[in-house]
Amino acid sequence: MKKIFIVPLLSTAVALCLVSCLEGGGGNKQEGTFPAVVSYNTDIALPTILTTIGEFAAPKLATSDLKKGDCILVRFTLDWDNQPTNKSPFYATNISYLDIDQSYAEIKDDFDEKELIVPADSILPILSVIPQSYHAILNGKVFFVFGHNVSIKQDMDYSMIVKPNEDASTDAAVTVYVICKKNNEPDETKYNVENLYAIDMLNVIGELGEEITVHENGVDIRTQQLKIKIKYCTGVDEQGVPQYQSYYNDGTITLAVYK
Repeated sequence: MKKIFIVPLLSTAVALCLVSCLEGGGGNKQEGTFPAVVSYNTDIALPTILTTIGEFAAPKLATSDLKKGDCILVRFTLDWDNQPTNKSPFYATNISYLDIDQSYAEIKDDFDEKELIVPADSILPILSVIPQSYHAILNGKVFFVFGHNVSIKQDMDYSMIVKPNEDASTDAAVTVYVICKKNNEPDETKYNVENLYAIDMLNVIGELGEEITVHENGVDIRTQQLKIKIKYCTGVDEQGVPQYQSYYNDGTITLAVYK
């Protein structure tokens, strides 16, 4: 699992992400900032970026260290007057990006909320959770912003536990438990920071069988939906038992499944 070093640049990127949209850029151009997954299109023999508004050719990424399946926060321009072809995937220009760390979601049928996944004294409370990318699964990846009150130099990583739901009181297919672990002792200065992160849910989707599939065709087409419940660890009580809070009301969100 990757370690995360939160820096001001990341917080700035998340701020851009929160208002992701395609904006008029003058002439017949549009630009925007989106969470995306790196892919490769064999028809044009070029790397592409998968977003909830479509798949776009990204020639610039051919010389980068990025590989298929990597998650990024990408800003790009669509110049409609200078497209090599008049069919998808259209070409993106002026590409700039930041890597997004991601964790593999572990399925545990018998998970108990009282179970300590990481030592109690190393749990870093999560203050808030905001789903990103328009509540979508992109190529098996789900993006979230996690809020913390930490040192700028705090080193942390996340554990993701997925428990299938058998409770008739919820229509969510699974509950995703998010636990954050601090890996060092920060200085005394505290900052409210927001960290963009991705959960690799592809194995979870596979376990659900034919109910949900990640299609290889139909980019930018809403295919199927997956309802999940999000619960995040806010710390431990006096007995050292983890405490969880649901994201918004009962914590259930509906995710559209894209390529």
